[in-house]
Amino acid sequence: MAKMARMSFTVPPSLRDDLDYVAMRLGVSKSSVLTSMLTSALSDVTRILHEVPLKPTDRDSLRFRDSSVRLIHDRMRELDEILKDAEVGDAGIR
Repeated sequence: MAKMARMSFTVPPSLRDDLDYVAMRLGVSKSSVLTSMLTSALSDVTRILHEVPLKPTDRDSLRFRDSSVRLIHDRMRELDEILKDAEVGDAGIR
């Protein structure tokens, strides 16, 4: 297992409450929840930002938007698969 780094940061109380609730319901640590949720999301953002120069031209910005749209579609497909796996119908999404 890779060595973990300790971090400290400030979040709104509602985010803290949501994190506490999710961790409790899943029976895992808050660190585990954050690591699981942020790992792929930050990786995706980092990959996209590496494609765009620090001072993008209009053409670079268009390419960035195209990458963002692809990422959103990929995430939506992943969510659809998760919902199918969990057998959650329309009634469960309200």
